[in-house]
Amino acid sequence: VRGASPELVKRLSSSADPDHFHCVPRRFSRYQEVGSSATAFPISILNDEYCDCDDGSDEPGTAACPEGTFYCANEGSTPKKIPSSFVNDGVCDCCDGSDEFEGRRECADVCEQEERRAKEEKEAVERVWREGIRKKELMRAEGEQFRAKAEAELRQLEKELADKQAAKRTADDRIAKLKKVRDMESTPKPTEEAIGSKRAARERVVEMQKAWKARGQHGAGSEKGQDDSDDDDDGDSDIRHEETDTGDDGKVDEDDGDVNDDDENDDDFDDEDYDDEEEDDEGLDD
Repeated sequence: VRGASPELVKRLSSSADPDHFHCVPRRFSRYQEVGSSATAFPISILNDEYCDCDDGSDEPGTAACPEGTFYCANEGSTPKKIPSSFVNDGVCDCCDGSDEFEGRRECADVCEQEERRAKEEKEAVERVWREGIRKKELMRAEGEQFRAKAEAELRQLEKELADKQAAKRTADDRIAKLKKVRDMESTPKPTEEAIGSKRAARERVVEMQKAWKARGQHGAGSEKGQDDSDDDDDGDSDIRHEETDTGDDGKVDEDDGDVNDDDENDDDFDDEDYDDEEEDDEGLDD
């Protein structure tokens, strides 16, 4: 059957009734009323230029059915299907020229040339594909090398940064020490005359503290003797003494005791200061 695909040929050969063709009839079929189910048509309806089947399968080799297809065998090349409307239209759609069987145009069999050209195009595409794969692998290898190199450089830079930070801290500490030494050297040193004057003043202060302490002890002894004499009398002196020590608010004034306590604290403070200053002077002398 002209234009019949392998599926249609198999369908015809496997039919139990080889004299009839089974299909769903179209609306205006010559052999079936509207709305009927699939039925058997005489085998003579194939390629009779009238579309009897709904799917156009009864006209594989003509342009009668708009839904029909024409099968190009294209021996030596790739088979294909074309719309039935391309049949006998004056254009060679099949490489073997089978679609122009009425002779409107002479179509040479160019299936071998077409197959060769298709093969060359396929090989060109495969070459491009293989070249792309090769470049991809090359770029991947280069990328891995670049990454390894960059990571090594990064580690080296991090190590250098740590070393420079440590060197900076060491330099900062040295600068701080040098500034301290400079400040100490810029401080004016006391002269021998000033040191001697300060030492003599401290000695005078110590002598005055000792004299004041001795005076306080002597005064305390005199008051004690006076109290004993008052006890021997009728007690008037004691009363007068108490009145004398009493303030305006009726409370006994304790100034003497406070003075002595302050003196002792002052003595301790001055002695310590004196010792510290002696050490400072010795350090300065050195």
